[in-house]
Amino acid sequence: IKKVIQKMQVLENLGEELRVLYVALTRAKEKLIMTGLTKDVVKTFEKYQALRKTGTSGKVKQLDYLLLTSANSYLDYVIPALINHEEIYEDYIRFLNPEYEPVDKKQSNSVPIHLRVVTPQQLLEVEQKKQVIHELTKEELIHWDSTKIYNEEIHDQIRQLLLYEYPYQKEVELHAKVTVSELKRLSQQTDDEDGEILYAPQEAEAYVPKFMREEEITTGAQRGTLYHKVLEEIDLTQTSKRSEIEEQLRKLVEEDKLPEEALKKVNTYQLYQFAQSDLASRMRVAKEQGKLYREQQFVMGLEANEVNPEFLSDEIMLVQGIIDVFFEEEGELVLMDYKTDYVESKSPQELVDKYRVQLDYYQKALEKSTGKRVKEKIIYSFDLGKEIQI
Repeated sequence: IKKVIQKMQVLENLGEELRVLYVALTRAKEKLIMTGLTKDVVKTFEKYQALRKTGTSGKVKQLDYLLLTSANSYLDYVIPALINHEEIYEDYIRFLNPEYEPVDKKQSNSVPIHLRVVTPQQLLEVEQKKQVIHELTKEELIHWDSTKIYNEEIHDQIRQLLLYEYPYQKEVELHAKVTVSELKRLSQQTDDEDGEILYAPQEAEAYVPKFMREEEITTGAQRGTLYHKVLEEIDLTQTSKRSEIEEQLRKLVEEDKLPEEALKKVNTYQLYQFAQSDLASRMRVAKEQGKLYREQQFVMGLEANEVNPEFLSDEIMLVQGIIDVFFEEEGELVLMDYKTDYVESKSPQELVDKYRVQLDYYQKALEKSTGKRVKEKIIYSFDLGKEIQI
């Protein structure tokens, strides 16, 4: 029983090996090249010489169990099968005797198949030839006369390729979708973020040592975002007193509409100063009429050359942004933008120069979407405490 089990195991392993070989040999579509390695070609063929067709029947002897199980490589499976192929056998005889010519040349109806024996000496010669050619080519290139023109036509073609300038190089920088802030930075050639510089507080505050401060330092962009959220939520009809603004902030924090840090980081005096301005009065009137709009998002399509005159393309770019405030008066629109930037020069022109492009895009977006004319573009600066007409 033990011997039978061992024999079954051998046959199972043999079957798996033959299956892999079969799959490999049946995947070729036009040509199949097999390589094998043997120390002695003659001995390998003589080993399977007895398997050639015998007698008048022309039958091929079946490979016996011992022969199959003693195979050391796939070559020991392939050679016994090929030894009965006339062209292969003739190639083998020709290897033994290069002058051999078969007396009776039979027409083979099978797939043409040939044997080529390559000796280590031949492989060495091929490799030596490659190395010699490589060295000669390398030496030729090292001493190449680059000033000499060897072929005028090819020289002109290469020169044109090297000097070629892509006519739409600017369009490489073009994005399918951009924000208004990105376009503003591109126009100013600066990487500054909106409101990066903190504005200077107008009220003196008691000094608190750094180690006792609970809140983290807030960046200009974060502070600007906080102010925009406050101005979006605050009710301008209840801002006649500074205490009313403070009460509104506390209530909005309790309702989770504002973060708790708003109570410490929002300057209520500046909010009160804004609430008493003529601009805030106009906003209150518009709100009563249902014509006040805050934090309005938009996406509009503009031709690339309209976004930047240096672009030659008329491909459509999507421009997106958020308009702080706009309201309608007598059938026309008033566009407004809050700014919390610290104005170092204390000159309104500093903000005008910085944000003119941004408000121009807001104007285009409003006029395209509503069909109404924007009659005023206004920046309200919390640092300067005033409105600035553009």
